[in-house]
Amino acid sequence: MSVLDILSTANQAGVELYLKDGQLAYRAKKAALSNDLKEVLKLNKKQVIDYLSFVEQLRADVCVASKTHELSSTHFALSSSQKSAFFAMQKDKASYHLNMPMGMDLEGEFSVSVFNDALNALIERHKILKTHYVIDDSGVAKQVVKPGSDIKLRFLDISDQTDSQKIETLSDIEKQESVTPFDLTCDYMVRGIVVKCAPKKHSVFITLHHIAADDWSIGIFKNELSQIYNQLTNDTPVSLPDLPVQYLDYAVWQDNMFQKPSMSTQLEYWQRRLDSAPMLHSIPLDKPRGTLQNHEGSNVINCLDISALNALKSLARSNGVTLFSMVSALFNAFLHRYTGQDDLVIGVPVANRDKLSVSPLVGFFVNMLPVRSTLEDGITFASYLKQYQDNLLSDFEYQHVPFNMIVESLGIPGGKAHNPLFQLAIVMGNSDIGEISFAGATSRDRELEGHAAKYDLALRVGEGEEGLRFIWEYATALFEEASIIRMSHYFTQFIDAVMAHMDHPVEAIPLVGSNNINCVEANQQGQDSQSVIDVFLHVVNSNPKRLALCDESSELTYQDIHERSNQVAYKLRTLGVKLGSVVSIELPKSVELFISVLGVLKAGAAYLPIDPSLPELRKVSMIEQSQVSVAITSVENESADHYAQVRVVTEFQAMPARDLPNINSASMAYVLYTSGSTGQPKGVMIGHSGIVNLAKYQQSYFAVSPDSKVLQFASFSFDASVWEWCMALLNGACLYVCSERTRTSPDRLTAYLQDNQITHATIPPSVLSSMNSSVDFHFKALIVAGEKCSEKLAHQWCDRYPFFNAYGPTETTVCATVGRISKLGNIHIGKAIDGFEVMILDRHQNPVPDGAVGELYIAGVGVAIGYINNPVLTRERFVIKEFNGIERRLYRSGDLVRVCPDGQLEFINRVDEQVKIRGVRIELGEIEQQLMQNDSVRLAKAIVHNTSSDNAEILAFVTLENQSTSKTSSSLEQYELENHLSRVLPNTMLPSMVIEVEDFPLTRNGKVDTNKLIEYAQMHRLSFSSNCETQTELTLRDIWSEITGTAAEQIGRNSNFYHVGGNSLLITKMLISIEQHFDVRLEIVDVISKQNLAEVSTLIDARKTSRVVKVSHDYQLEEDEMEILL
Repeated sequence: MSVLDILSTANQAGVELYLKDGQLAYRAKKAALSNDLKEVLKLNKKQVIDYLSFVEQLRADVCVASKTHELSSTHFALSSSQKSAFFAMQKDKASYHLNMPMGMDLEGEFSVSVFNDALNALIERHKILKTHYVIDDSGVAKQVVKPGSDIKLRFLDISDQTDSQKIETLSDIEKQESVTPFDLTCDYMVRGIVVKCAPKKHSVFITLHHIAADDWSIGIFKNELSQIYNQLTNDTPVSLPDLPVQYLDYAVWQDNMFQKPSMSTQLEYWQRRLDSAPMLHSIPLDKPRGTLQNHEGSNVINCLDISALNALKSLARSNGVTLFSMVSALFNAFLHRYTGQDDLVIGVPVANRDKLSVSPLVGFFVNMLPVRSTLEDGITFASYLKQYQDNLLSDFEYQHVPFNMIVESLGIPGGKAHNPLFQLAIVMGNSDIGEISFAGATSRDRELEGHAAKYDLALRVGEGEEGLRFIWEYATALFEEASIIRMSHYFTQFIDAVMAHMDHPVEAIPLVGSNNINCVEANQQGQDSQSVIDVFLHVVNSNPKRLALCDESSELTYQDIHERSNQVAYKLRTLGVKLGSVVSIELPKSVELFISVLGVLKAGAAYLPIDPSLPELRKVSMIEQSQVSVAITSVENESADHYAQVRVVTEFQAMPARDLPNINSASMAYVLYTSGSTGQPKGVMIGHSGIVNLAKYQQSYFAVSPDSKVLQFASFSFDASVWEWCMALLNGACLYVCSERTRTSPDRLTAYLQDNQITHATIPPSVLSSMNSSVDFHFKALIVAGEKCSEKLAHQWCDRYPFFNAYGPTETTVCATVGRISKLGNIHIGKAIDGFEVMILDRHQNPVPDGAVGELYIAGVGVAIGYINNPVLTRERFVIKEFNGIERRLYRSGDLVRVCPDGQLEFINRVDEQVKIRGVRIELGEIEQQLMQNDSVRLAKAIVHNTSSDNAEILAFVTLENQSTSKTSSSLEQYELENHLSRVLPNTMLPSMVIEVEDFPLTRNGKVDTNKLIEYAQMHRLSFSSNCETQTELTLRDIWSEITGTAAEQIGRNSNFYHVGGNSLLITKMLISIEQHFDVRLEIVDVISKQNLAEVSTLIDARKTSRVVKVSHDYQLEEDEMEILL
């Protein structure tokens, strides 16, 4: 039992432990000290005494260390805060974010020379202001005091300038003073300039460095500077109370204290308090975070008026908390709501001046505490406030532990991109510094513009004549001013709402008024009464001889496909297909595929696309759940097991014409399956009206005309294929169906696009990134969809062609929002397409304010009918909500988004564990459920591991009912489970590895520790890898490491490419790298059949000896690899 546990147990029992004459004593009510606790205290008596003694020393005053030495010749230790500041400046000597500028406007008689003398006297009094910093021979940073004070203030006379020139000059000086860095090795830690604006008007700019001062020090500095000036002006001796110690004494004291063993107990408190805490806030950024933290900043100011401040003070008193606790709790609760994060860490400063001797010192005493806040469902603000206050007081008990020691004890690596542990802070200003006056002149503080930001965002709070003032100091490298202004407005609105609803759950307190509900809607044109076939027939009648459909062996006009699709419809009707039937289509990509689609729709049925590469069990499940009555497939599939209970059609002979049904626009047009969290895929039912609406929008937004040539790229089983065929065939354009061989080769695809002069193409970013943007294409609209598009890729293409980013779940007829990307803007997903509206709601389905993160809800004509034969899931995902008196049927997308300052939507990430890997939507729960189907598996967990910035892998972990007794039996079990998954899941959902663990590692909060699981996977790879033996193996290992992001030491000669993070998309990159390094050409089929490193190396060596002629990069995938390339 640790000392911290003992003290906590005693406290809960009402027992106060303390030291009396060095011995352990206690105070408690009768019988409070139980026999068990007494026994624990006896066993741990020495440790408890040592710790309580250490706490007494922490609370004792600082003793003098510096006066026993010659100050100018002694190197003193740095305090912990100084070390952080020193090393921050060492990393970036040009940085100015630790500058502390201040300004004063003086009117009346003012002596510049006396002011200069007063400043030197103040520096001599507070030695820290004339201290510089060196690294001694052992490499340790030390501080040394300069021998004397002879600082010279700069002086500038601008009294001859016009008023407007003076304003501009003073602004320039203010900025220059704020952004000019200090040289810590030789400068005084204070500098200044006096500007004469008129005979009796002066402006003074003073800048301190944070290594020598903090906010509390500013008040001391100003007060004492004015007192010394006044005494010198009045020819009286300079007389201020003696300082008992110097800051150097504090630094030496702290250095000694923190080397004592009992410090570990103080650290243990923070280790527990911050266990599994989030390392980064979730406020959406307007600009991407760089690899190095940028401290350029600015301020936004707003305030609560005096009446609101008085009401807030009264509320704080009635709840028994300070104004700071109240405002801090409000800020935290607001951020919980604004970001959707229920776990936050925010920096809170403590003055650290609880010792009498240091309270009058100028120096860097302040310590930033990482205060953690959690928001529980249903908690009222009154209860949240009490919980926050209790946590804050508990944290203050351990305020002496320096922030950098907390970070080090948690093992957090020193990041360069952002502050560790917290990037948000709240600071309550100490404005009560007394009256500042200079003899003969009146003084007024200047309102300085902010030019630096220590953190991503800091809220500085202070009382003033106008009320409670909020200064929002933000990093301009991350946020636009408009976003911060918006946030500041919503914060004051939230404060008003809380004051009126203290007893309401925090999640129910409105962030926005009813007039500000975040709703992004497009043109509401209502549901079209036409069906897909109505629109198609209109196109046929308008353009019967125009080319409609082409593949690499056929060209058909609209009249051709109309007549041939009629034959399909006639045949289906004779087989009993009627309105509402479902007909499956399992065919290779060709014109016949899309003729079959039209034929099914003409027959009044809905089509179910089936990818030939899917596992047999998956096909059976889809056919049974959809109640397929007839299947259209190829001859070779006619006797497949999944068609055992279904009528199969493989060809369509000419048949007599017969009446075809009239189709209602609300009828079902297709069923498309996506991954499901229950272990079973779910079939999305889409109606005709959604497709018609989509085609009309495409025509207007992408300028589709009968002269357009539309690429058909996507797999037939993905909804992107609907996007492509309806763009062409419902708008009189020609659809070009590229073969699997073409779509899987960047070179062949490029040639196909050029040769056919394709004008409209929708290509996944992962494929587009392999293509050359400098080649001349004929694009009038280049669209990316299906996965996240990088800014680099978008900017590479948007300069040359109209470039669009499309977004939409399968449940919204392919697409819900589209946006055009420009080189000047960020990557976004645009706005709602015509016929749709999108709403952004929090997890309690309350509207969120502009800029805040929330789940995207989608309403409109294209929202799906539901999930086929799954009413429970349909009710869960399609909800009815009323806003402003209007009921809407909304689809819950599960995607987190926000509205950017320009009104475009930005995709953030997924709400749940559903993820996208290489553009394919995957429910990790489905993988887990399938693993749990095996009787030997007790528990299963699937996670995503981002091996590099552009590659991710799925890892699966299992605990078994009977643990494996050897490495061999474990490997057999792993093989069996992987084999099972390969039979029931698409290739895109297969984990890189299935790893047996004895038990799942847990955090202290009882959650599965995913970081530990990733470490297990890395150790697992190491245990199964053996050292590479040949130069070919070593080079190939480095190639695999580079393209997968897996460390080279985790890859051995018997490592499997897929088990170290490889996937089908990376095979092409690997083969190109092999050709570049070895001048050897391999085919994809070689790598699929020989997946471990030694086998591929042997193949490379064999090919070296029998050189092959180089050809262009077209890599043909085997049939079961096709789906992954989407």
